[in-house]
Amino acid sequence: MELNNASKAPEGSKKKSTSTGAAQSGSGETSKKKKSNKARKQKKPTTPTPTPKAIPKPPTNLGSATKTPVKQRARSATPASASKKSPLQMVEQDHPEGFEHTKEAFYVHIKVLWGLVKKHAVPNTPSPEQLATFYQRFSSTEQIQSAVTGGPNLVALETINTLKEAREKHMKLGKHIVNISDFHVRYIHTFLLQLGLSSWNPNLNEQADSLYNKAHKICAIRSFRQMVAGGAYQYMNVNARYVNNFDILKQTYDHYVHYVLAKIFDKEKKEEGKHFRDEERKVLQTARERLKEKRYKFAVNNNFPKRCLDIIKCVQAHSDDEFYPSKSVYTVKKLPF
Repeated sequence: MELNNASKAPEGSKKKSTSTGAAQSGSGETSKKKKSNKARKQKKPTTPTPTPKAIPKPPTNLGSATKTPVKQRARSATPASASKKSPLQMVEQDHPEGFEHTKEAFYVHIKVLWGLVKKHAVPNTPSPEQLATFYQRFSSTEQIQSAVTGGPNLVALETINTLKEAREKHMKLGKHIVNISDFHVRYIHTFLLQLGLSSWNPNLNEQADSLYNKAHKICAIRSFRQMVAGGAYQYMNVNARYVNNFDILKQTYDHYVHYVLAKIFDKEKKEEGKHFRDEERKVLQTARERLKEKRYKFAVNNNFPKRCLDIIKCVQAHSDDEFYPSKSVYTVKKLPF
């Protein structure tokens, strides 16, 4: 009995010691954790030093890799009204101050020379005979200059068609009045005689700087200056300062003959009668706009309701003044409301 009790006693003691050892080890780990936590708490938080921001450098490859967005390019582009569609075109920026009346007078002069005095007239082409005769006689600008500064007459006076009926009369061209004297007519005819031309007729099928077209430019500018000095365009308030400016007159000539009138000429080549129809359409549109302004003003002054004003404000709602003689009717188009 004593031996059994003695043998059991150590087992219990071993268990107790094991449990107590585990407890001690657990408490040791807990104490370590507490110490580490205290150490963390005691450590002062270190404030991070701010990193300096990188200063952006200006791009060195402008226009090479980076592309401007399409919308931004559209906003920064030159307005359409100021852009040139042709190197021969003159835009508003090309007109010096006070040149407007001189330009209009020069346009009228070109129309008179070309015989484009009727409404909606279309420029024509020179005859093959006139072109062949000219190029047989002239091969350089120097020869043309020599001919117009005192050369002999190359054709008979009775063959001249330009201004054939003009003798000491007033010519009305649109809203402008041209005083054509016999002296002016003879001066122009002399020019044509010296160049061997039966009519003043530029060739719009050739380049603007062709020899034939250069001769017509010289004739137009010199005869214009002569007629201005003789009072042919005195009602148009021509600025004498620009009459002696050959550079601006050359530029104006090329714009009107080889850009404006050339566009009409090309339009007619593609579709005969299109220029007349386009001009008539412009007349109708102008009449419609005037009618709209009058009716809208009347409606506002008489306190028409808003729904009526909204209808009258639309230009397309006014078309009862568009008379078509071919059908003897007034055409009313479908209204956009």
